Amino acid sequence: MQSTDNGETWEDSYLPLGIKSVSVNGIPKHTVRAAQLMAGKTYLFKVVIIGGKNEGESNVITHTVS
Repeated sequence: MQSTDNGETWEDSYLPLGIKSVSVNGIPKHTVRAAQLMAGKTYLFKVVIIGGKNEGESNVITHTVS
């Protein structure tokens, strides 16, 4: 999910390439690339897991598009 108002509201991120998953030394690693972001704008991102033992929201990261 992504936010452009410092987390006041959240919307689904556009992920045209989907999620790439690999295993490194038996540890799963996932890569996601969001698209249609505006240059000069700061975005907050988080992952929301629905169901399962890891259900919930991830930590939030901040990224400013150059």
